[in-house]
Amino acid sequence: MATALGTMGLPHILVRFHTSPDGRSARRTAAITVGLLGTFYLFPAVYGLLGAVLLPELYLSGATDTVVVALPARVDPGWAGSLFTALLTAGAFAAFLATSLGLLLAVAGAGSHNLVPGTLRRLRLTAPVAAGVIVLLALPAARIDVGVLVTSAFAVAASTFCPLLVLGIWWPRLTRRGALIGMAVGLVSSAGGMGAGLIAGMEPGLPALLLAQPAIWSVPLAFATMMLVSLRGEPPPWAASAMLRLHLDETGAAGPRR
Repeated sequence: MATALGTMGLPHILVRFHTSPDGRSARRTAAITVGLLGTFYLFPAVYGLLGAVLLPELYLSGATDTVVVALPARVDPGWAGSLFTALLTAGAFAAFLATSLGLLLAVAGAGSHNLVPGTLRRLRLTAPVAAGVIVLLALPAARIDVGVLVTSAFAVAASTFCPLLVLGIWWPRLTRRGALIGMAVGLVSSAGGMGAGLIAGMEPGLPALLLAQPAIWSVPLAFATMMLVSLRGEPPPWAASAMLRLHLDETGAAGPRR
């Protein structure tokens, strides 16, 4: 659930839509992104199956995360295997840099827009400051499994931005207060649950699993909070026109007749 619903809430995914000139381009971007991500998520299963068949010793050594770079040499010990290993390693580092820079740009853009609004020059100054803060926050987490950290990011995104985007686009009764309280509940429940699980050090079992992977309950909780709080208030007067702008055809084919 965290992976499926959290992708739409990742900052470096959301920022792509701000570069779309109109709604039609944004929807095309969304469709292409879903296709690319769907194709990408096929490969972990493929690599897992190939690794289990060709590299079973990785399970004994606990180095299963090296299966991607170890497979080419096992399939072809010659120059072709070495070439593919080099390409996969370079691609992995390129992906790390691209994702990190995309997230940094999203954080710096949000900070410069909301905290120190101004020109592009201030955005350039905000980026190094944001990078420094991120590094300081990342140092205490250096010993935590990177897979856990990635899952945590997806869980938080699924519990905050996913309900906001889905209800904001498709439910005209959403209010500002409902959106704010729902996002706060999703953030506290997801991040707080994972933090509590790390601090408590619970024995493996269902309670520990629900804290380590909170999306299964934090996402429905955020949705329910947004809807219940919104139902107790009135949507803004411009909600109906906003829904029309979101869903009407923008090609001009359905324009007014003379």
